Amino acid sequence: MNEFAPIGRYHFIVKQKVGTVPATAFPVLYLESNDGFTVMWSLVHYFLAHTSRSDTWMRDTARAVGLFYDYCTACNITSVNQRTQLRKFMFSLENGTIDTNVKDPTGLYWSPTGLTKAKRLIGSLSKFIYWVNQEESLSNGSTTFVAPTKNSEKLTLSLLKTAKKVISNSFMEHAKDPTLIAEKLLLARETFGYEFEDDPKAYINAQREVKSFPHDLIAPLFEYGFVKNPLATKPFEREDITAKMITLLLLFGGLRKSEPFHLWYNDVTPLLEFKCQVTLYHPSVAKTNLIGEKDKTRKHYLKERGLLPRHDKANPKSLKAGWKKLAVDKTSYHADVHWLHSSAEAIFSSLYPHYLAYRSKLMETYEELHGHDHPFLFVSIGEDRNTGESYVGAPYSISQFMKSYNKALDRLELHLGFKIHRGREAATNPHSHRHCYVEALKEMGVNPKIIQKCLHQRTIKAQEAYQGISYQKIQETLSRYSPSLPKDLSLQDTSYLHI
Repeated sequence: MNEFAPIGRYHFIVKQKVGTVPATAFPVLYLESNDGFTVMWSLVHYFLAHTSRSDTWMRDTARAVGLFYDYCTACNITSVNQRTQLRKFMFSLENGTIDTNVKDPTGLYWSPTGLTKAKRLIGSLSKFIYWVNQEESLSNGSTTFVAPTKNSEKLTLSLLKTAKKVISNSFMEHAKDPTLIAEKLLLARETFGYEFEDDPKAYINAQREVKSFPHDLIAPLFEYGFVKNPLATKPFEREDITAKMITLLLLFGGLRKSEPFHLWYNDVTPLLEFKCQVTLYHPSVAKTNLIGEKDKTRKHYLKERGLLPRHDKANPKSLKAGWKKLAVDKTSYHADVHWLHSSAEAIFSSLYPHYLAYRSKLMETYEELHGHDHPFLFVSIGEDRNTGESYVGAPYSISQFMKSYNKALDRLELHLGFKIHRGREAATNPHSHRHCYVEALKEMGVNPKIIQKCLHQRTIKAQEAYQGISYQKIQETLSRYSPSLPKDLSLQDTSYLHI
């Protein structure tokens, strides 16, 4: 079943900054009541207590609470005194509220949300319920929220706390960690007395198929894919070198898609001829390593220029880049990039000095427009077609890279003369390069502890995500063994091939 987002009838959600913490922006839930729309302050405090969580986690929580309020308002529920009411909400969330006659007595007109999303939203709701209950128990039952709660919020909290009692009667009562509760919800067939439809996640293959970038496309991708104008004589007019260098880091350095966007221009150290050391530093707490600025943290240096570390959620979308808690050095907070092959290292190290010269010219324009510089290695060109705002010299965005990467695949299609399927399932998305990197290390017989260091993972167990076997690898293995099959398992008659 596809996932759809039910329409909010009695609530809306706006991402905005909070006055007490001006550097933090997150989804704020507004509930409709007789007094108009009012902020649900308990949810604000919940997010303030979990500022490190992702935007998706916060949106899911705000959405879950908002939909719960919508359902209770539409059905005129003033108390949850039976498990039936909570079951009805969960059923409506998963299957929608429209009956077979295309009528909806609730007036909500929710489309079916889908099994996976319904479980995720219920998990978010459950964690919030437990947090509210814990906060109030720590303050002897009185509210700890600074802002006065409106009637709409009081009713919602009352319903949620009653729902908590319903939860305590379920199989999860013994689990005190709300994260574990949410994880169990995603796998459980029956939750709060409501039985979800058959969930394939409960019996999927323990090792999913690895999606590694096709080996036969690697060389032509770098030779032809990034060539914008083969007749141009200037390197940066002929090739999309920015996207090419980033793709080199993904495939031959094993980086995640977001990690190259954290690199500063001084994070690459030229070594011997055709060699270089690329180093990832923590976006906030690592030192700048810049002459005259060595004692400053990267966060401090950026703040002086009105910028934020790129993993900060308060950034505009064009500046955001995820940071997945890499295993970094305990003193300098860095992680080294280890090249899979010397040829890729040679290409990157050859391009780097030329890129610095190219970047320098673009940065002159950027400084004229913004009154300050920035330290990020990869930079943009062009302008916003809608607003006319110049992007010249601005930090390169993930969305810009994705456009350039897909254009490279388009050019590769034209050169090869066949369609290249896109996305994760086709193993042509940027993350498939990291899988290719891991697969190559394993085929070379590299020790798992070394692979852990190459991937910058905190535990060796994290490699399990890369331990599946690809379809291509299975086919290659079967092809090698097919000559040794018993004759009675082979088809000797090949006349049909000439039909």
